[in-house]
Amino acid sequence: MKSFLTFLLPVLFCIIPPSQLSAQSYYDVTHLSGTTTIGGTAVRVTQFNSPGTRTISCAGSDPYCIGDPLLNPISAYIYSFNSPVEHIRLQMLTIDSGETVEVYVNQSMYDLSTATISPYPCFVSTAILPIVVNGRLTSNTSIHVDGYGIIDIAPGYPIDSIRVLKGGLDVGGVVYGLKFAHDTIVYLNQPFNDTALCAGDSLYVNYRVSNKFNSGNTFSVQLSDASGSFASPVTIGFKTADTSGMVPCAIPSTAVGSGYRLRIISNSPARTSNNNGKNILIGNIRPGAVIASSNSPVCQGSALTLSAACSTASVTYRWIGPNGYISASQNPSVTSISANGGGDYIVSAMLNGCASKDTTSVIVNPLPNIPSITANSPLCIGSNITLSAVSTTPGVSYSWSGPAGFNSTLQNPVINSATAAMAGTYQVQALLNGCASAPASTTISIVAGPSVNIYPSPNDSICDGTMARFVAIPVNAGTTPQFQWFVNGAAVPGETSTVFMTNVLDDGDIVSCQLTASAGSACTDPINSISIPMTILPYLAPSVAITASPDTNLWPGLQVTFTATATNAGANPKYQWKVNGKDVIGAISNIWGSPSLNNNDSISCEVTSTYLCPQPGKATSNIIALKIATSVNKTTAEMDGISIYPNPAHDKLFVSGSEAYNYAIYDVTGRKELYGKLDNGRNIQVSMLNKGMHILQLINDKGYSKQLKINID
Repeated sequence: MKSFLTFLLPVLFCIIPPSQLSAQSYYDVTHLSGTTTIGGTAVRVTQFNSPGTRTISCAGSDPYCIGDPLLNPISAYIYSFNSPVEHIRLQMLTIDSGETVEVYVNQSMYDLSTATISPYPCFVSTAILPIVVNGRLTSNTSIHVDGYGIIDIAPGYPIDSIRVLKGGLDVGGVVYGLKFAHDTIVYLNQPFNDTALCAGDSLYVNYRVSNKFNSGNTFSVQLSDASGSFASPVTIGFKTADTSGMVPCAIPSTAVGSGYRLRIISNSPARTSNNNGKNILIGNIRPGAVIASSNSPVCQGSALTLSAACSTASVTYRWIGPNGYISASQNPSVTSISANGGGDYIVSAMLNGCASKDTTSVIVNPLPNIPSITANSPLCIGSNITLSAVSTTPGVSYSWSGPAGFNSTLQNPVINSATAAMAGTYQVQALLNGCASAPASTTISIVAGPSVNIYPSPNDSICDGTMARFVAIPVNAGTTPQFQWFVNGAAVPGETSTVFMTNVLDDGDIVSCQLTASAGSACTDPINSISIPMTILPYLAPSVAITASPDTNLWPGLQVTFTATATNAGANPKYQWKVNGKDVIGAISNIWGSPSLNNNDSISCEVTSTYLCPQPGKATSNIIALKIATSVNKTTAEMDGISIYPNPAHDKLFVSGSEAYNYAIYDVTGRKELYGKLDNGRNIQVSMLNKGMHILQLINDKGYSKQLKINID
């Protein structure tokens, strides 16, 4: 074991060749203690000694470790800088066999294999090269070594603190000097996590500086090639600035690969940062636009349906949303959405690691509070059902349902005249923004209590001014029931007995009765009877008019038909035909006829009205007087020379004779078909007549007539 003086002499007499120092200004802090400002930077130096706590691995990879590792003492100096520095230089002067040196930068062990290590001559004729094992410095000989060399530590990012830890059998064998350089550098923020990008992506690269750069300085972000080489970097963004910040960048559309790196450079002063330290995967150009949609707004507890559409084939989808929602379906759904499930749902359409995104905003409307119900159950048949609902949610509407097809949107509906079929469960829901609360229900019990039947006398149709009489018949109403009569829903004052009489009703008035059973009945709720609409008829006078066919001027044996038309005589009036004022037996229809009437007979008809309110009850028609030719021989003698041809006739019928005649043609029932006066041509156009037998009557100026049978073919 060497004395302290043995190790101090190399420190005092070893001279460092100037050629070994860089052009930077270094500040020596070797002999500082406590806190001292040097080179404008406050440096705090702290020593830490702890024997027996450092364990040095004595494996084959560390051949110069000797002795008991559990007893090896350690010694450390910690150098803290209030303003970060960029470069640390260790001047290793002596190191003994089996001893080690570890360096910690910003609390993390620094791998000395990445440092710049150079030897220099001092007390020995040849340069001594160091050995770095497991990131630590150790001697490469089993004897004490003087004049070890220079270790330059420049990690590419600001150094806030450095710790030099000496370990081994005799930490007094390690002697070093420490200097620092205070410069301006730029570096990328660490850790750098944007390691999966897409061709064409936009991104912001965060950077920091240790000190302010010159005014007008430009920071440029460079992208390596796909193997990480910056031999031909591509500038993907730049920014004019002199302090820390972000540079907007765009990944080239042609960049595809898995080994890209980023770095940032400056031009005033010229600096180049370390790269980002991790490979960056750049995928193909992102898919076409994706469109997100949903069935929003939805009600709490209902199904939320999400939909995505993308024009690019073979994409995969990924949804994220509130409350940690994740789905890999293109069109997922949430079976029962919670009240706090509203918000932005974002879908990504992904292809080869690149994604297009879109957002759909979902609104979840909460359900109204369940309403409370009140009802008047139990009640009697014929009573009114009264329902009521109240929800504590303001602004709601209501929806009722129940037995016998009951539905209502009233908050407090009333069902008049309950029947047994209306008993059962009634439900109501509160509605708001299209959302319905859970239903509330109540059960209505309807018992067969008292009832009341009413009927009119004589009928529900009466004559104007006639006294109408209504009778109420109570059932199961107790010994002293109470009655109240109503006209058109209004109580009639004083009408409280079982009989109601009035002669002041108008047409269409509605009469009903309300019964209140006496104590001891099944229930005493007021119940209503059926309602009777009344028809009030005016008094009407009947009338009747008659007509004859074919005419009132006839020849003997010709059929004549009479028709009666009644007015204001009811739906089915009764008829009685009369000849010369006497009833014709059996002639009681509105049509009657006879071929055996005589000249000067008087025909009339009497009608009896079936209308409910006639005044008078019967009416007599006008009188028709008949003229029937009686001088047959004279007629025949005067007109014996008349003949007709052709017979049968088709188009025209010619009549012979020298006189002028009036003519009429009848069918076999006596209906007049044609009539007129024969002119000099003496022909009658008969083409419009039906085929068959017809009667031609000719009458001359003297009133004589002749009848001839003709056939039309």
